[in-house]
Amino acid sequence: MRRDYVKYILALLLFGSNGVVSSYIDLNSYEIVFFRTLIGGLFLVAAFLLSRGKFQAIRDRRCFIYLFLSGMAMGANWMFLYEGYRQIGVGLATLASYFGPVIVMALSPLVFRERLKATKVLGILAAFCGMVLVDFDALADSGLSWGLACGFFAAVMYAVMILCNKKAAGVTGLENALWQLAGAFVVVFFI
Repeated sequence: MRRDYVKYILALLLFGSNGVVSSYIDLNSYEIVFFRTLIGGLFLVAAFLLSRGKFQAIRDRRCFIYLFLSGMAMGANWMFLYEGYRQIGVGLATLASYFGPVIVMALSPLVFRERLKATKVLGILAAFCGMVLVDFDALADSGLSWGLACGFFAAVMYAVMILCNKKAAGVTGLENALWQLAGAFVVVFFI
């Protein structure tokens, strides 16, 4: 159990330091995401082949398409997020992009036929009000800047990524991440 906590904390530190580390990299946001998807994709292919994994997604065309779309949305999410980091800083861009899960909750009744309960509606409203309050100074100072727009676009792409990934429920684990990174790489490569 203790080992799991250590892994969890290390994952949080790795994910949480993402923006800070990227601010010290002397590449533009697209190049950072390009190399991130290329190196990560090659690593996952090697790990998948070494573990003798079998490709399940290729057998289910619908699942594969959703996974690949999820990856494409992830690539776009990263490009917008890293561009937001460059334009308005890590804090504001991150806060704007964290509205993504709220978008997922709001769209779940439409996409998955889930029932929208009062607690979810209150949560969505509270998150929206919180985002407006936090980003109000940035909006008042310069209006809707490109950096703030990038944070919001990152949130939308995050929501698309999660919704498509939920539609591809048949593939999990390493193969899921592999196809997502492949989709992300394709988006970055052709932009």
